[in-house]
Amino acid sequence: MKKSPILFIAGSLLLTGCVSNQANTTQVTKPTFVMVDKAVAMASMQEVLALKESILNAQDGDVISIKEGRYRDLGSVTLTANNVTIKAEKPGTVIFNGSTQFIVKGNDNLIESLVFTDGGPTLSTENHDANIMGVFGLFGKNNTLNNSVIYKFNDYAYEPDAKGKYPNIRWVTVGGENNKVTNNTFEGKYKRGAMLVVATSDKLEKTLIEGNVFKDLTALDIELIENSDPKMVRTNRNDRQAIRLGDSHNSLFDSQSIVKNNYFDNISGYVGKNGSGEIELISVKASGVTFDGNTIKNSTSMISLRHGHNNVVTNNVILPGNTPNSGGIRIYDENHIIENNYIEGTLGGGTYRGALVLNTGIIDVANGEVLSKDSTDGKTLQKQWTAKNVLVKNNTLVNNKQGIFGSNAIHRVSLTDDTRAETIFPAVDTVFENNLSIAAADGTNAFRQFDGEKFKMVGSKFTNNIFSGQIEGLDEPLPEGISTETPAMERDEQGLIKAVGTVGASNLTVLTEDMVGSKIVFK
Repeated sequence: MKKSPILFIAGSLLLTGCVSNQANTTQVTKPTFVMVDKAVAMASMQEVLALKESILNAQDGDVISIKEGRYRDLGSVTLTANNVTIKAEKPGTVIFNGSTQFIVKGNDNLIESLVFTDGGPTLSTENHDANIMGVFGLFGKNNTLNNSVIYKFNDYAYEPDAKGKYPNIRWVTVGGENNKVTNNTFEGKYKRGAMLVVATSDKLEKTLIEGNVFKDLTALDIELIENSDPKMVRTNRNDRQAIRLGDSHNSLFDSQSIVKNNYFDNISGYVGKNGSGEIELISVKASGVTFDGNTIKNSTSMISLRHGHNNVVTNNVILPGNTPNSGGIRIYDENHIIENNYIEGTLGGGTYRGALVLNTGIIDVANGEVLSKDSTDGKTLQKQWTAKNVLVKNNTLVNNKQGIFGSNAIHRVSLTDDTRAETIFPAVDTVFENNLSIAAADGTNAFRQFDGEKFKMVGSKFTNNIFSGQIEGLDEPLPEGISTETPAMERDEQGLIKAVGTVGASNLTVLTEDMVGSKIVFK
C-alpha cells in the first residue's frame, strides 16, 4: 500500500531554527471505507442457530458467506475444520451483538469482515481459560483474522472473585503457529484484560500482527478498582495492554512473532488517582520478537521489553502529544536492538517512565547471574532481569522530560507485596551509537542517570551521539562519542525532526488511522 504524507503540527515543541523539509515522501492512496450499516435487521433466532450449526459442522474447504443482519447471542462456536472461509456477504452489514465467541482450532482458515459491538465475549461458568480468551481464540496453524472490527464490546459480568480480583478478559487470544491478525480495528476496551494476547510456548509461534488499529483502551472501572481490596488494587490495575506477547514462564523461548505497521491511539490502560497504573502499551514477555514501523499517539503506556532476550524495536514513531505520564520504550533483559525510532514530547517522570528507559534489575548480569523459573531464592522469571548488551542506535529523541534514562527503580517483591528488593543492579554494556537526543524545552533532558554503584550504568559505550541540552550523571569530560553541539535541524513533511547528517532516525512513516485498520468503520 502506498503511503501519503501527513502534516504533524508540532505546537509548543517546535525547535528554534527548524524549517520545513521539501524532500519527497512516498504517497498514499486512502483505502475505500465501508460504513457499518446500523439499520440492518435483527436476525431471527432460527438464523442465528443456523449460522452456529454451519460453523460447528463445517467441512474442509467450506465457504460460509453470512447474509446481512444483527446476530445476537451466537454464544461460543468452535471451528475445527481446515481451509474454511467465514465472511460477511457484504462487509459492514454483518454485526454480532450480545454474547459471542469464535474459537478456531483448525488450520488455514480465514475469518473476514465481521463486526462486534453492543455485547461482549461469551463467558463460561466451567472453563476459566475460555473466559480469558475473549471474543476470538485463534489457534491451529496458518489462520487469519482480517478486516474485522471489535468496537466497545464490553458487556459481560464484571464482579471480583473471593480474593477481590476482577476478571481479566481479553478480546483476542492467538496461539498455535503462523497465525495472522491483519487490517482489523480494535476500539473502546474499558475493562481489565488486554486487547490482544499472543500465547507463547516452547514452539515458534511466528504470529503476525500487521496493519491494525488499536484505539481507546482506557479504564472506566476506576472507582471499582481504587475501592477494591487494598491487596488487590495493583493486580486489578494490571493487564490492560493493547498487546501482550507471551508470559514470564515461557519468556526464554523464541517466538519470532512480528508486530508491524500498526496504529495505536489513546492507549492509557489505567491511570489511578495518584497517576500510576498500567505502564505497558505493548508488553513483550517472549524472545525474538520484532516491533517494527508502528505509530503510537496520545498514549500513556509504553513499549515494554519486560521479559525475554533478543527482541528488536525498529522504525517506530511515538508522539504522545500532551498526554500526562507518557513514555516511549522501557527495557529489561539482554541482547535487544533499539534502532531508528522517533520519540517526541514524553511527559512521564519518576523511576520507570521516560523516552528510552534502561531499567535496573535484581540480578548481577555482569557476573553471569540469571533468573530461573526453578529459583529457590526469589529470583524467578517473573522478576526484573537487569538490562545487558542492548544496542541503542540511530534513534531521535526530542524534548522529553526524561530522554535516555538509566532508571533508579528499586523493585517491589511482588504485585501483592510492596516490600522493596534489597539489592538492585543497573544496566550493563549498553552501546549508544548515532543517537540524537535534543532537550530544548524547559523541564526536559537529553540523558539522565544517577550516581553511585547502585544506579550508574556499567560499561556503557558511546559512538557518534549528539546529546543537546540537560545531561545528568555523566562525568566531565564527557565520554568520547558524545557531542553537545546542537546540530542543524529541520522538520520533514510529517513533522518529524531530522538532523542534517547521519545521526538519529530517518526514513520513517507516521501512520494515521485512515491508512491502516479495517475498511469497515463506525461513523
